Amino acid sequence: MAGKICVHTNNAGSGVVESIVRSRSPWVKTLVAKREFFLKVRESLPNCKFLYREYVPEAEQNLDDPKAGARDYMTRVERSIQSNWWNGNCWEFIDTIEGYNEKGLNEQASARAIFDIECAKIAHSWGKKYAMGSFSTMQPNAKEITPDRSNEEIIEILRTLWRPYLPAVAEADYIALHEYSSPTIQTNAWLTTLRHRLVRLALKRLRVEYLKPMLITEFGIDDGKLG
Repeated sequence: MAGKICVHTNNAGSGVVESIVRSRSPWVKTLVAKREFFLKVRESLPNCKFLYREYVPEAEQNLDDPKAGARDYMTRVERSIQSNWWNGNCWEFIDTIEGYNEKGLNEQASARAIFDIECAKIAHSWGKKYAMGSFSTMQPNAKEITPDRSNEEIIEILRTLWRPYLPAVAEADYIALHEYSSPTIQTNAWLTTLRHRLVRLALKRLRVEYLKPMLITEFGIDDGKLG
């Protein structure tokens, strides 16, 4: 599996399950930890896999001590999907866990890698898989990546940008990426929604062992803009 697109849902409100079923997606990324939600999706999509991310307020996300932050995060995950008596035990449905959302870029890259490694180890001890990353394909957002650059130049830039994350890539089961191109996704043909391919080429040139399957866990137009 080179890459898969995940349907992403933050809630289980009216019409959500129906939309997921219509998509026939093999993967669903969810922030919902409700047993009834999983049962309804599985009723129509028995082979669907679920990736879970826990919502953590920005002020409570800890990369100053990334190992402690990872342990706190995974404790929250465990509490939500296993020990949540109100919404029911969801443990059996979760295949993969994803970490903090779009945090740990640029100067925090090494700390994010430590966070993802610790989360992955905990997930594996539970018999679950882990997806590292959870940020845009061109993150860290290098100013050097511009439309006048050739794909070859961009790949070389990405090789440098991804180096701090490589230990986490090696430990994780998947790479979680977001594909966005705002505000000109409809009018600008430059690197709209296939940027993950350049990341894949960059990782391949670093070492073939880093070619982990990619999950596109968010995609579309940034901030709801329409171009």
